[in-house]
Amino acid sequence: MKIVNQRLVHDDDTSVQFQASPNIGAGKLQPKYLVIHFTEGQTLLGAVITLTTKENKKSSHLVIGRDGTVEQLVPFDKIAFHAGVSAWKELTDLNRFSIGVELDNAGMLQKTPEGWKAWFGRIYPAEEVLEAVHKNGTKVAGWHTFPPEQLKALQEAATALVKEYGLEDIVGHDDISAKWDPGPAFPMEDFRKEVMQLAGVPVQLEEPVLELPKEEVVIPTAPPPGPPIPHAEIPPVPPGPPAEAPVLAKRIPVIEYQDTEYRQGPRVVMRTEWFLKQLEWLSDHGYKTLTGEELLRFVRGEFRPPQKSCAIRFDLSKPLYDNFRDVIIPALEKYSLRAFLFVQVNMVGEGNQDGCVSWGNLIEWEREGVIEIASHSVYHPDYKKISAAERLWDARESKRAIEEKVGQPIRFFGFPMDSAPEHPEAFLQAAGYSLGFVGPRMERSVLFKDPDPYALPCYYPFSDPRYYPAINGMKGLDFGEMIEKATEVC
Repeated sequence: MKIVNQRLVHDDDTSVQFQASPNIGAGKLQPKYLVIHFTEGQTLLGAVITLTTKENKKSSHLVIGRDGTVEQLVPFDKIAFHAGVSAWKELTDLNRFSIGVELDNAGMLQKTPEGWKAWFGRIYPAEEVLEAVHKNGTKVAGWHTFPPEQLKALQEAATALVKEYGLEDIVGHDDISAKWDPGPAFPMEDFRKEVMQLAGVPVQLEEPVLELPKEEVVIPTAPPPGPPIPHAEIPPVPPGPPAEAPVLAKRIPVIEYQDTEYRQGPRVVMRTEWFLKQLEWLSDHGYKTLTGEELLRFVRGEFRPPQKSCAIRFDLSKPLYDNFRDVIIPALEKYSLRAFLFVQVNMVGEGNQDGCVSWGNLIEWEREGVIEIASHSVYHPDYKKISAAERLWDARESKRAIEEKVGQPIRFFGFPMDSAPEHPEAFLQAAGYSLGFVGPRMERSVLFKDPDPYALPCYYPFSDPRYYPAINGMKGLDFGEMIEKATEVC
């Protein structure tokens, strides 16, 4: 294969199929890396449709089918939307610096009595599955393998791309972001070595061994006669000021949203414009959103992140697909933030009927590193008003149902209506959760080694439109002032 006018061409001078995607970034691509993905889907056609649908806001340069069919969606000098929130070496936003290739592949599979099951329900035979622990995970899972025809087509395309654009390296999406693709079934090291060698790029796998010169070197045994040569006195370099230790967090705010047009009566309001300004403020002022593991370790007293750390929470308790697709997910991606999405099970569907978010949406957004999934009950009862047995059933059943759909453990629980009974740890521990979240408390921030890990507080970022930008209940503070106060090291 070769490149002609930013298109991939076969050796017989016929172009690969080109299906233009409307999802292209502004500016010119500065390609340095080739990024390999899997589609986590059923067919090549399905992947092409997904990546060329404008509303999905996703694309890649190439998609390769399991039979070796190659389709191009974006010219190689244009920016495709494939990397999401990403970083590699000194670069961030790898969309601007990489060519993306999607491989038709079902991705991570779950072992069931019927066989190896994909998230979309299809069963795959054991001979197409590798059981392995992902380098970004901790548990053994099944991974759909890649057939020889597909790998051969990828090798030919990759070699042409490395030669044409002088690409420095080949990486997986799971190298540049907290993702699963292309996963342990993809032979990355052997593939990378083979392609770079075929393209004539040296691959340094270990430190070079220095050889001694062949000619004989005569070393004098004594200095020549003469007066001693005085040595210049080198004045000592005065020590500089000691490096300032970074300020670490003792208090972390969890900011709780519902949706970007939330309204609870006329005086408790969120508007999309306000929401976007709040996320922009966090980004502009250097705040980092914590992962679930980081937040859990902070609560347990095992880890302290920088002082400018926070967590963002959404409760999925009504049909909100359009709001997430059009506003929330793009905003989180734009500002390199992530959020916990507390899922009410009966508000998620197999598709987007009635405006509901689907299980497929959740899996995709989590795979992109934009959200982490948590539980918000099965049917949104008031936990103060139901029996102890009903609480335990609902907490357990929501955890079980979500884990069955998304294929990974659920550790956090958000109380419906932020209404927690006394001693919530009694049933949340029994249900298998690590943390629980409620509404306000006297100390509004989550504390390092927090004494109430199953009743952690949240901040509400809502305003009364008459007094905006003042945040309700914060004595006149605006959003930025509230966050700064919430992260003070006392």
